[in-house]
Amino acid sequence: MKTKFLSLVILVFAIISCQNDQLKDLTIKLDSSSKLTVKLVDSKGAAIANSNIKIYDRAYLSSSTSSSSSSSSSSSSSFGYLFSQSSDASGVIDFGEVASGTYYLVIDSVRINGVKYNPILQFQINSSVDKQITINPEEFIMTINLNLQKSESSKTSNLITYSAFGGVNVIFVPSYTYSSNYSLDKLISLSEASGKTNDNGVLAIKLPAYKSFTAIVYNDAKTIFSSLRSNSSSSSYYYSSSFSGDKGQNLTANYSLDAKTMASTTYGTYNLTFKQPVYAPLSTVPTSTALSGLNVAAIPSSAYDSSLPLSMLLDSTEYSGKTDLAGKISFSLSTGKNYQFIVYNDSKSVYSILSASSYSSFYVYENETKQASYVLNSTTLAPVTYGKISVSISKTAATSYSYSLTDLSGFANLNVALIPYVSGNSSLSIDNLISTAICSTTTDASGKILFTVPAASSYNSTYYQIVTYDASKTNKFVSSSISLYSGNTTTQSFILNSTNLALIY
Repeated sequence: MKTKFLSLVILVFAIISCQNDQLKDLTIKLDSSSKLTVKLVDSKGAAIANSNIKIYDRAYLSSSTSSSSSSSSSSSSSFGYLFSQSSDASGVIDFGEVASGTYYLVIDSVRINGVKYNPILQFQINSSVDKQITINPEEFIMTINLNLQKSESSKTSNLITYSAFGGVNVIFVPSYTYSSNYSLDKLISLSEASGKTNDNGVLAIKLPAYKSFTAIVYNDAKTIFSSLRSNSSSSSYYYSSSFSGDKGQNLTANYSLDAKTMASTTYGTYNLTFKQPVYAPLSTVPTSTALSGLNVAAIPSSAYDSSLPLSMLLDSTEYSGKTDLAGKISFSLSTGKNYQFIVYNDSKSVYSILSASSYSSFYVYENETKQASYVLNSTTLAPVTYGKISVSISKTAATSYSYSLTDLSGFANLNVALIPYVSGNSSLSIDNLISTAICSTTTDASGKILFTVPAASSYNSTYYQIVTYDASKTNKFVSSSISLYSGNTTTQSFILNSTNLALIY
């Protein structure tokens, strides 16, 4: 009993010392004293007998707390009380002569109408002035104002909806008696206060001050119950599950409860933007347009397995939706949980997992908003990254290569198309080849071009070919395959016959 209340006294001392800085320099005067009498009564004025009261020296507690903070060997056992007595049949305790000074009075649990109170009072003893204190433990209360919101989601909705959670049963169990292993009936038997939220999801209830409580919510059928837990920080996963406060304090707590489980939930927002690459004629740099009407599903990372077919992956969907005309979609994600985003077409024949760039999984903290943008191949829905192909073409009148070529110069204004590599391309007509071009243009005055084009990844090659042709589409040159990795630049140089565009070896 002593240890339990000592820890409480230290906490209250810290609170009161912050609120009453003017008391910090008070010390006990040992050369004077006065009589101290304490009487305990309930709200009806009836005496409370057989309740133990302890008196602590505030100055001693202050110095002991300071020394304990600077020494790891100090313990709470050093915080001893000066007096400990029980009230008589008339609820009175006569402590006799007490030296002038500032003290704390702590009453061990007083049970009134099934509720245990833990009054703590700071008081002063002045020289030659007798002190008489009358305490009604029922006045040492705090007020808890709960606001419960019902959060609802479905596999066809990417955003959480909220509404007042009325008609929820709430009980308050002293934290030192609470166990997560207890049944609901057991917890109800241990509760010291109870109530029900109104139509607005609000419950205001009074509880003993200086005492820690765990709140339990449950439905009328008693088939679902949960303890209230809230994320108290947006940058860590520290959870608070108890309520405590000073005498007269009003505490307000807002909770979002899952509509089905009644478990406390918190959410953040993830904003996604999807675009698809577009090449305009005679352009070497891609532009992008919004990818609207794209299906996007969020599934817990713990449920993701790359070997599973799309239908099975979607069975684990928590939130889903379609991108708007701007290619955007926002998700309300549960905090403290990793997700994978899956994009797929309406026929579910093509899908892709978003894990490109630095985003291997997606998560948010409470009330946090994150952004991510993706460029997707409109056919495969695979995330698109880019690399560069630098091409330099020189011309000569010679028909074979020689170190002594004297007429070598940049092949200016030559038509060049970049096409995906396919074995056998060299046998196709110019029109067939350029119909598959990703981009095309003409060489500059020095015979050079720089293409920015999609590349599969930084560790898998994407293969392209260069097609050059004259204005009449009579002569052509088709290069061998060009390997490209995302983020890299591949340089290619060619020497062509100025007449028939044959490669000079």
